Amino acid sequence: MGRRLITLVLISLFPVFVHAATLRADDSLKISDPIVGNAYLVGADVETDSPLPADLLALGTIVRVLSQVAGDALVAGGTVSLNAPVSGDVRAIAGQLEVSAPITGELATLARRVKITEPIHEARIAGGTVTIEKGAQGPVSIYGNTIVLGGEFTDSVHVVAGNTVTILPDTHIRGTLEYNAPQETVVPESTVIDGGVRYVGSASFLPTPEEARIFAVAGFGVYLIVRIVAGMLLVGLLVGLLPRVSRSIAHGVMTSSPTHAVSLFVLGFGVLVLTPLVLLVLAISVVGIGVMFLLGVAYLTGLLCAYVYGSLLLGAGIARILWKREGYGWQNAIIGFLVFQVVALIPGIGFLVSFVFFTLALGALTHTFYRYLSARERAA
Repeated sequence: MGRRLITLVLISLFPVFVHAATLRADDSLKISDPIVGNAYLVGADVETDSPLPADLLALGTIVRVLSQVAGDALVAGGTVSLNAPVSGDVRAIAGQLEVSAPITGELATLARRVKITEPIHEARIAGGTVTIEKGAQGPVSIYGNTIVLGGEFTDSVHVVAGNTVTILPDTHIRGTLEYNAPQETVVPESTVIDGGVRYVGSASFLPTPEEARIFAVAGFGVYLIVRIVAGMLLVGLLVGLLPRVSRSIAHGVMTSSPTHAVSLFVLGFGVLVLTPLVLLVLAISVVGIGVMFLLGVAYLTGLLCAYVYGSLLLGAGIARILWKREGYGWQNAIIGFLVFQVVALIPGIGFLVSFVFFTLALGALTHTFYRYLSARERAA
């Protein structure tokens, strides 16, 4: 794809950026300069040191928020650390989440391990081990395995635990503590619970509509994490194991003219649409069943590879536009894949952009395979 076509497509990815927003993507990303508007950050290691005047969206293996966020925060990563105040709501999906600064809005999170050492407001938490040391200023709902509660809670606390519920000394709950656990917890003498304690027990029960919605959100969160991790592994492995093929396809597209890029897109669209029709015709003929099977396997493999190389093309385009350098490695493919996940959140635009890069990659892959067969035939 030519530079002009790549530039136009990337600009169309995020129309909201035109209205004062910042997009950064890199393997190791540290934000220390002033940010304008919303911040959209993607990388393996993401860290913010400069105050963020609006919303934050951050995706990475490690995400560290070390500067105040004036708006809402949406973060996802293996390890997420919120070490600076957040004025709005926080939505987090992580392997490990650490909160060591106040959150003014609601905290909703899905994580294997959650540790909160500063006061928060309203919270909805699903995790394996959940620890709240400084209480909360609103209602709290926790679903997890091992739960630890401490500090001052100004509203009621609802807990469903698969293992144990521990109440730290000097804890003060101004509302009601209702919990479900295999065994009843021992409340320290120094703990005050104004609304009383209601132990549900460990017997099985049907969830309420509200709990069913929370379970549905938690299930979707697990699915989303698995999907993103699996996609990153697929993209990184395929590009990393076939570096010469990946570079040939991506370099051929990135250095081609706009006219050739359009022809590759048309070729990819033709393969995408016409191949199922050919498979249908072959299925009608008994003689063509074997050919149909082989062509079907090749078609599905091509679609999978186009998905991977579409991510590589996007990552290579970002590297060329933002950092003025060529990059066709697995790191660029993963960055492109993560950006695809962000773009998918934009209705309409997400599908369009994904379709453009996917179809372009399918056309480039078909063209490369055809040239390979032609070269072998001439050599023979």
